[in-house]
Amino acid sequence: MNIFTNLKPINITIALVLTFICISANANDNDDGLLLGMAIKHDTSPPLLELLSLYEELELSGEIDAPQPDYIVPNILNIDPSPAETEFYENNPTPSASRGDVGTNGLASPPVLISVDGYTQNDNAAVGIGGVSPPDTNGDVGIDYYIQYVNLGWKILNKTDGSVAAGPFRGNTFWAGFGGRCQSNNAGDPIVLYDKQADRWVFSQFVNRNNTAGIQCFAISTTNDPLGPYHRYQFLFPGEFNDYPHIGVWDDVSGDRSGYYFVTHDFGNNGFNQASYAVVERTAMLDGNPAQFVRFTDTFFNGAPSFGALPAHLESKELPPSGMCNPFVAARPNQSGYQLVELCVNWDNAASSFLSDPLIVSAGESFNPGPGSISQPGGGADLDTLAQFGRIMYRASFRAYPDEVGLKDTMVFTLPVDIGGGHAAVRWAQINFPDVPQFGDFIFKDGFDGDIPVVDPYTVPNQGEYAPDSDDRWMSAISIDKTGNIGMAYSATNSAQSVFPGVRFTTRAHGDPANTLREEQVCVDGGGVQTGNSRWGDYSSVSVDPVDECTFWATVEYPLSTGGSNWGNRVCSFKMLECDGPSFNLSSDVSDINVCALTGASNATIDVDSIVNFTNDVSLAFNPPLLSGFTGTLTPTVVTPTGTSDLEISVTNAVTPGQYIVTVEGSALDTDNKTLDFNVNVSNNIPGVTTLLTPVDIATGVAVSGTEYTWSDINDSETYLIEISSDVGFNNIVESATTTTNSYQSSVGLESNTTYYWRVTVQNSCGQSASSSIFEFTTGSLVDGSDAECPNGSVANIHFYDNIEGDVSDWTLPTAPIGTNTWVQSSERAFSGSSWYAEDLDVSSDQYLVSPPILLPSISESPISLSYWNFQDIEANDGVFTDACWDGGLLEISTDGGANYTQIFSSQIIEDPYNGTITDNDDSPISGLNAWCATSAVPATGDQTDITIADLDSFAGQTVQFRFRLGTDNAVGAEGWYLDNVTVQGCQVVN
Repeated sequence: MNIFTNLKPINITIALVLTFICISANANDNDDGLLLGMAIKHDTSPPLLELLSLYEELELSGEIDAPQPDYIVPNILNIDPSPAETEFYENNPTPSASRGDVGTNGLASPPVLISVDGYTQNDNAAVGIGGVSPPDTNGDVGIDYYIQYVNLGWKILNKTDGSVAAGPFRGNTFWAGFGGRCQSNNAGDPIVLYDKQADRWVFSQFVNRNNTAGIQCFAISTTNDPLGPYHRYQFLFPGEFNDYPHIGVWDDVSGDRSGYYFVTHDFGNNGFNQASYAVVERTAMLDGNPAQFVRFTDTFFNGAPSFGALPAHLESKELPPSGMCNPFVAARPNQSGYQLVELCVNWDNAASSFLSDPLIVSAGESFNPGPGSISQPGGGADLDTLAQFGRIMYRASFRAYPDEVGLKDTMVFTLPVDIGGGHAAVRWAQINFPDVPQFGDFIFKDGFDGDIPVVDPYTVPNQGEYAPDSDDRWMSAISIDKTGNIGMAYSATNSAQSVFPGVRFTTRAHGDPANTLREEQVCVDGGGVQTGNSRWGDYSSVSVDPVDECTFWATVEYPLSTGGSNWGNRVCSFKMLECDGPSFNLSSDVSDINVCALTGASNATIDVDSIVNFTNDVSLAFNPPLLSGFTGTLTPTVVTPTGTSDLEISVTNAVTPGQYIVTVEGSALDTDNKTLDFNVNVSNNIPGVTTLLTPVDIATGVAVSGTEYTWSDINDSETYLIEISSDVGFNNIVESATTTTNSYQSSVGLESNTTYYWRVTVQNSCGQSASSSIFEFTTGSLVDGSDAECPNGSVANIHFYDNIEGDVSDWTLPTAPIGTNTWVQSSERAFSGSSWYAEDLDVSSDQYLVSPPILLPSISESPISLSYWNFQDIEANDGVFTDACWDGGLLEISTDGGANYTQIFSSQIIEDPYNGTITDNDDSPISGLNAWCATSAVPATGDQTDITIADLDSFAGQTVQFRFRLGTDNAVGAEGWYLDNVTVQGCQVVN
């Protein structure tokens, strides 16, 4: 059969690669590593649907490589830091303690518009490709479609609703019929870009590692239809493997600097060679003509390699000034700044192309790349962050602005950092460019260069490290819209809080407080954890819709479910209201309004804000109209931004108590209408009195912290006020709280063996009920049978308490390095309710139970202690060796976020010390260590039920985690180990 039947002719032009080194006469030019050449092959393909048929034929004939089986792409990082970087990291270790609530301004990010799965591991299976990790997540948005191109395939989504428009397809489909390695090999590190200026799609990937020939393949659509024909190119970089090619589209007003620019990490037989800056001839490739490349391999600047540098990617339709060269950016933590180097190409005389001298733009502060890995909840592998050398994460988004907008041309980028104790955060930065870019070689708008003073400096108007809580954030991507608003997406997880890796985003409006981002939104929560390998994402991407130049489109990896390569790639979109300008926005300091039929109207203030100098009058009205029984006024009903209007709402007694939504709509000329919703809580009577339930009246032995209080639910309630007092007259209230449900878990530590009183008052819009009857209770000891006593003049201050009731997701159950981890929440053998339990197996195992992170008090609260109730039935050696254990439990502590643990020794245990030593045994993971074991055969030295108290003074002021470890050998087992009422306390001096 003729496989070319009914195919359009394929016009192929082949050119020998031309390479040479050119030394410029300009001493400032960095061109010692200049390599020039042509694409060794190019053609124009038939439409994509014909390529799909051709691909199948070529696969059957063996001209396309067979799909690889499941595999993990190695993280190729066998390179050493420079001497300058080595000295910096030695003298500037990462901070020892994490900072919290970093880089936030408390404002709300916009909601998610579309959130769907793009190309997933299931799509690889659908097209007959084995499992692969990482997925190399990236995508871009065009006029009608969003396209994802990942390891090892691609898919087209409709922008309107995220539905699949076409695909999935294998990654090398574009080069079917092209011949050579681009056709036969589906390698990875793929990139898809929408070229806004040309209205074309650009696809590129390298060819599998081959140290004698680095190959980069390109396919550029001939129109904006991704199902149409493509101009196809193969570029050859002899002698090395061109790893991690990250591409940016660039053009300028003159068109002289037009190109597809990229950095590659080049590896040879002896490892890392260098990072190269390269550009291919975009204008020629858009027309399907022979195309040149220019490549610089000598990119060692400021005492460091260019590993992790990125070219600028032009996000705007607006073009940079005439003659402006592409600025490559790299992080330079050892110089507390960001390095810019311009690649200045001259396609008319490629040999005169050069790199500018580097420019360090000061960050004004130090920062620490890292951490090297991210922990997941129990059973998950530690995940790569790709934080080495302060690697900039794809892409470095550049936006040029028209003069009338009044904004500087700017670049935004991001990188992973360690803000202390292995807490991963995302560092982001914005660099504003002067009207005339100026480097060591000064590049003017008309393209000539010369030495003149810098008069319009590069500035960093905004930067920061985003860590609003204890979650780890990494694998980020960032971009900027037409009015200067920023959007950033990333992966996030928390091993201590059992938060699976998910996808989130945050934003910044142009007028927000400097150096801050808004509260984050969730694109999707993770469906599990990744097991078995550390590779993650490799990159993410955020881009801006070319139609409105406002809507952000993000794609980031997340796990569909727990497994080795069960990855998904989430695509989500969001849009800043501030980008609609000139326009207006409606907001209010309150979202809930409480209204009582008995007491009259309630009020709220509506702010009518101007966006981008909008001044048209805004008319306000209730839409939809208010329900029967509601009366509302807006004063005034017409507001000129920026201004306010007073909202007043009242109801009649005929309105059924409950929550209603009242919507205010604003309308104005030359912009869309805006709406603002209020939750209106309606009551028509003072609520009834509740009945207290638990703890029951005159209860004894009540826990000093974490006690659950419950009472009867009242139908017309809105909130409940609970009060706990040390006297029956409630003159000394030790804890109070307002809750919307009829239960409350105490968070304040009470004194042991002390009588307390509690009551609840019901509240709604009409007022509050009479207080409930008063219940009395008496606390027990800190834990049953013993109290970690405080000296005279001090009282117990509880810093952590868990009675293992209800939700225990903040504890971690790591995969056992040997055997099975059987730790589980159990209702057996508990001091009360439930406990933690691990089985003493009759096979070798090393079983871990890890506490949440706990911040210990300062030494001023000495003695500081950990105490817990436990029951042990663990196999003892009751034969020849007295007081020895075959299996055993022991206690360990970590002060570095769980990276390393050390044993708490008997000398640190002030009650119930270890009662044996694990008998020398190759089958035991804890052979030779002191441990607890107890059976009926050794009652005198290992009581089965006891209180363990450990002295923590030596760890004062540190954040710690405890690991309860049960080790078993390959023989007899027993019932196991139970733990309950885990408490950490200090002793607070009474003034």
